[in-house]
Amino acid sequence: MTSLEHGTSLRGWIRPGEVLTHIGLPKTGTTALQHALAAARPALARHHICYPGRMSNQWASGVDLLQVTPQLWPGAGVVAKKGAWQSMVAEVKALPSHWRHVVSAESLDAAAAAHVDRLVSDLGAVRVVVGVRSLQSLLPSAWQQRVKGGLDVPLDEWLADMLDGTADLDAGDRPAALNVDRVVERWSQRVGTENVAVVVVKGVGRSLLDVFENMLSLEPATLQISTNPLARNRGLTVEEADLLRRFNARVDRSVVDFADYRWSSEQYQRLIQSRPARGATLTLPQWAVPTVQRIADGHVKSLSDSGVHIIGDLSDLLPRSVDATLGDAAAAPDPTIEVELGVDAMVASLERHIAERTQPVHPLKRWTPPALVDPARRIRSAASRTMRRRRPR
Repeated sequence: MTSLEHGTSLRGWIRPGEVLTHIGLPKTGTTALQHALAAARPALARHHICYPGRMSNQWASGVDLLQVTPQLWPGAGVVAKKGAWQSMVAEVKALPSHWRHVVSAESLDAAAAAHVDRLVSDLGAVRVVVGVRSLQSLLPSAWQQRVKGGLDVPLDEWLADMLDGTADLDAGDRPAALNVDRVVERWSQRVGTENVAVVVVKGVGRSLLDVFENMLSLEPATLQISTNPLARNRGLTVEEADLLRRFNARVDRSVVDFADYRWSSEQYQRLIQSRPARGATLTLPQWAVPTVQRIADGHVKSLSDSGVHIIGDLSDLLPRSVDATLGDAAAAPDPTIEVELGVDAMVASLERHIAERTQPVHPLKRWTPPALVDPARRIRSAASRTMRRRRPR
């Protein structure tokens, strides 16, 4: 095992013809990294580095490779875009052999052995980076991420199910971070421990971007943190998460199509991301800390003994002592916040959206943007309105 500090880690690790495959565990700085890589595509190309596709990540390609996604909603499983994986592979293979490539997808954290084998077979020489983070901060974030997808179960109830060990990782029930040692082992067995690096992500900032710049031998600050609030993907506060969870519980899943629900959820999230966080921070309840401590101890030992490269300090994965009242205070929303009023507004907005989508507008009443209207027609229309106003009654 090689243990390295952030910023000086594995300089030039990715050689010509190799593919740096990032297993983007949720809430480990993945979104910020992906937006930085997407924005730097022209600069990367000048260094003969390809970040495939036109989107901010290769999530769709990963889904196509796995052909399975968890479903929190009837019919909500994302339908893989057929051919997305092969399209990405073709883009990689079409470039000269001295080019290097970067692939980043959250969906790859659920890859089984057969998926890893196919990825290696299709892409060739692969080196793998897995981002890890303290479960103490990650688990509340993982819960709120599922709330964004339709989960209506309270944090304490969800944690109890996740921590009792009965949820199935391979079925997508359990966050991969709870079994990160298994994820690392699975990839190591296929590509070799010398080709796997684990990056301990602590807080927010440039740490993951600096690691990738070093691995790719890029100049400092080639990758930049986006100023777009959506790219930062900040976590929800207790009140914000509780409002969305209650909204999820109010929506009849047997009637509402997932696409309509997703529209409403995304509108809410855009509003949240456009403003600073207001309210209590989601924290791990005190009752869960001992169990998380035991799991984290196992992860640290397993990763230390794994033989993979470790970037950062594994002790940062262990829970820290916190004010006992913090977890209790964050467990329930502030009663002064009018959560139900917000839920009512979201339900009304969703109902209006469905009505507008399902009730066609009469052609004569359909509004045409002024920019699309012929200028002469606009002038005639304005003149006609003026004449009507002047006409004696």
